[in-house]
This record gives sequence, structure tokens and C-alpha cells, in this order.
Amino acid sequence: MNRIKLLGSMLLIAFCLQITAQNQTDSLIAVLQNSNEDTVKVNTLITLSGTFLKSDIEKARSYANEAKVLADAIGFKRGHAYALKSIGMS
Repeated sequence: MNRIKLLGSMLLIAFCLQITAQNQTDSLIAVLQNSNEDTVKVNTLITLSGTFLKSDIEKARSYANEAKVLADAIGFKRGHAYALKSIGMS
């Protein structure tokens, strides 16, 4: 009986974490759509890339590449470095 309760609790926690992750991704995409071409957008793209590393490698790489291009265009060296790191991880 205790194993069933433990398993049920673990499944509930996993479900809640999945919902939270989806909400975070949706929020980041909303920020991305409303942001200017600046460091905030680069950082948002890098964060989005990280959220897709385990679920969609191509999407993660796409966001990282977009962050790299934008970081280069605005001269954001730290963003460029983190974008390269994200590309390497994807």
C-alpha cells in the first residue's frame, strides 16, 4: 500500500513539474515576441534554448543560433559566449 502511495505521489510531482516547465516556456516565448533587439532578447533566446535541450534538440539549436547572430549584431560579447555554449550543448 505504501508503494502505491509513493508511486502516486511521484507521478503527481512529475506531472506538476511538467506543467510548470510548459508555463515557463510559454512565458519566455511571450517575452521574446515583445522584446526589442537587445541583450534581453539574447538572454531570453539562450534560456529558451536551454529549456528545449532535453525535448527538442533542433529547436534548442535554432534558438541558440538566433541568440548568437543577435549578440554579434549588437556587440554583446557575453551573450555571444553563452550562445556558443548553448550551441555546443545542443
